Amino acid sequence: MRGIVIVIGGIAHTIPEWAEISGLGPKTISRRIDRGFNGAEIIAPTEHLLRKRAMIQLLIIYYVIFASVNIDKILVAVVAFGLNSAAYVAEVIRSGINSVDKGQFEAGRSLGLTYKQTMLSIILPQAFKNILPALCNECISLLKETAISGYIGLTDLTKAGDIIRSQTFEAFIPLIAVALIYLVIVMILTVGVNKLERKLKNDNAR
Repeated sequence: MRGIVIVIGGIAHTIPEWAEISGLGPKTISRRIDRGFNGAEIIAPTEHLLRKRAMIQLLIIYYVIFASVNIDKILVAVVAFGLNSAAYVAEVIRSGINSVDKGQFEAGRSLGLTYKQTMLSIILPQAFKNILPALCNECISLLKETAISGYIGLTDLTKAGDIIRSQTFEAFIPLIAVALIYLVIVMILTVGVNKLERKLKNDNAR
């Protein structure tokens, strides 16, 4: 389920970003009409999503939005965590794009590149290197946040540990085992990202 959530979150935040790259996004259109290229601004839907905690979103989606619908609880969790993650990742990408010097964009346009070509070839490759640590942190945070899916009766790793605790009346072993499993997963993700960062640094040094 966690892998599906990460994929859904990636798709959800990629769609508006690709709209901006192609020049069809609301921020791009507004920017071109009002004052030209001057960095992305926070849009209202993303800001509202950021203000709501993942648990509240999960409960609202399950008990309010899908209250009268017989829907799989896994799908509810995927939608809730995907939307929550998409809001944060969209802000991370926006910050990464804004961190690239404005002169890079102007240089690309002066070479005759279109807006889309400039973003894909010049801006985004530099932005990705800047936002990689933040994306890793968001991925790890998302992994840990999925532990609250038991609030809607979904049996995940944490819920399974709690079930074992209620049946054996022994809290130490099942809860410590769950914590160790989360720790191992996080360590694996961290090692993978560190290797990717070193590879990117080596490519820059060449």
